[in-house]
Amino acid sequence: MRDEETEALYNQLCEIYQIYRKALLNRKYYGHRLSNAKMWNNMFDITVAVGMSSAIGAWFVWQSGYGKIAWEILAGMATLTALIKPILHFPQLIEKSSKLFTGHGDIFYDLERIIQKIIKDAKYTEELDLSFQEILDRRKRLALDDDPKPKKKLLQKCYDEVNKEIPPSSLYIPNVKGGNK
Repeated sequence: MRDEETEALYNQLCEIYQIYRKALLNRKYYGHRLSNAKMWNNMFDITVAVGMSSAIGAWFVWQSGYGKIAWEILAGMATLTALIKPILHFPQLIEKSSKLFTGHGDIFYDLERIIQKIIKDAKYTEELDLSFQEILDRRKRLALDDDPKPKKKLLQKCYDEVNKEIPPSSLYIPNVKGGNK
């Protein structure tokens, strides 16, 4: 392979790897957001269902002493939860996080396929470039729904996970003018 071709492959791989790792980061981030939103939505639903259930409220344990006080507290919490839940927009957050989790996951796996083909063939073809450009277009559309203010601690946690799963040192880089790997 000529030096110009190797350098072009090197540059293209660096760009692909950066987007590949970012896609995994986004997939992890929105996976955590999705899981968290589902958990809170379920907790609110259970609290409302239990607290509003007259059948459960009729159980003997709730009829006297501490049970009566506990039931009044639970029923009050259920009422507050029923009032607050619509304001928190869990269904919309679940839908948005699910869309972003799936979209970034698709991008990650499509890039993984491109990377494997580049490594196998040791070249970057026009066909791969078309696939990559399509991925960039999908990524741009997904970015419109990304969190405008992502949670920094969660982002750092996901970044650390990506570095463990795909350390930069593990990525194939062709030898360019005396470089290593």
